[in-house]
Amino acid sequence: MLCRSTILIVILIAAPCVSEEVADQCGDEAGSCTDDASMLSTRVGQHRPLKAVRVHAEAEAKAGGHWWSRRLCSSKCALGENIRVVTDMGFDDWGAFSLLNAAGCAPQKALGIEGMLSSNFTGNLSKLLKSWGLDTEVYQGPPDNTCYTGKPCIFNVSTVTWLQGYRAKVYETLPLSTKEPWAEVEQWSDDVNSDMEEFWACPQGQEYTLLVISPSSAVAAQLLDASSGEATRNCIKEIVFMGGLFSNVQLNQNDPATAGSFSGPAFDLGNTSDASLLTEVNVVSDALAAQALWETNLATLGMPVRIFSLETASVAREGLQEILASGKTGMVTDTDQYNATENAVARLKENIDCSSPASMLAQMVCIHDKSTVATLDFDAIAAAYIWVGAADKMLNFNFERNNVTIETISGVATKTSADNSAASVATTFMPPLWFELLRQKLLGKR
Repeated sequence: MLCRSTILIVILIAAPCVSEEVADQCGDEAGSCTDDASMLSTRVGQHRPLKAVRVHAEAEAKAGGHWWSRRLCSSKCALGENIRVVTDMGFDDWGAFSLLNAAGCAPQKALGIEGMLSSNFTGNLSKLLKSWGLDTEVYQGPPDNTCYTGKPCIFNVSTVTWLQGYRAKVYETLPLSTKEPWAEVEQWSDDVNSDMEEFWACPQGQEYTLLVISPSSAVAAQLLDASSGEATRNCIKEIVFMGGLFSNVQLNQNDPATAGSFSGPAFDLGNTSDASLLTEVNVVSDALAAQALWETNLATLGMPVRIFSLETASVAREGLQEILASGKTGMVTDTDQYNATENAVARLKENIDCSSPASMLAQMVCIHDKSTVATLDFDAIAAAYIWVGAADKMLNFNFERNNVTIETISGVATKTSADNSAASVATTFMPPLWFELLRQKLLGKR
């Protein structure tokens, strides 16, 4: 059961807000954030509830005070500018692209694969990104229904009853999401590259960070390929995965809104009646690929692996924390949690002219909806780590080294602590401060 004091109390540790690499690029401005972190740590280290921290943060920011978000370098991402993304192109993927673009490190390349959308949606993704000025080169991934080791993918419109409706909503929302009118954008060429080998390759000295916000089928196939895998692995500095669910029973009880995104086991995806068999979409879609990357061949990868699971990367956590900070007792319903989260999103929208959004990030905030159009959820939060990195203690991205196990028949994931593991699973994240980070970016103060 979640410890209420853990949710309500924030103790922030004074530490550099960005990595040494980014601090060198940002100069004195980046380094000065440590003083602000120390000051904030002193203030909130006296067991102030999250609501008080949020109100204090917003008040200081509006007054031009020493709020941490004014101190980070706004033009660089902590994990570097060479970013590539493997994406299934859903709404939260759109949010991830918009956040990275706002942070000044729009992905160089994106590989669209089947998942929430079919891989032939890549032309539309290219047009969406291009309309907002992103130069991201979009590649089309493997043919649909092709998973790791050549097995058919189990996650499709035949096995998942809600997927067809989700895809229809994406096509309905797309014309409302581009910068230029859709009647004009629709006429643009798709500009999709079919050379997947080119997506993975890199010139010497231009290694990249890989963000995987999709099932891992194409990643496992490439990185573990007997002939080309080693060269690809040498191109990647770090892999950040959005995926996994490690505390399914606990989260099902204590975080009902996030639980609404769970899937059933691989052998019965629509059956969510047994909490011990609940899974996360990106893992259960191709459990063999997740097992190959996170478990069987983890040591072979030879690079750090970061995993953002549903325990951490959920926008609904903001609503849960607001409810608990208000002093509410008793059972929290998914409706309560959704409504509280939407209140936080509504406060973000107060900073935007949604009739004419100035940026892709602003547009994603404007179209975010608690049910289907969740542009600020899962993948967008994983992208926030690409922006600020592990050294930034304001968002409180803490990690624990774990050995991860994937039970391939069900797709259920488990983890155990292991100091020598190359896999680090995110354990904490502070949604109120993330919302403040977004607010500052939308106001042009970052």
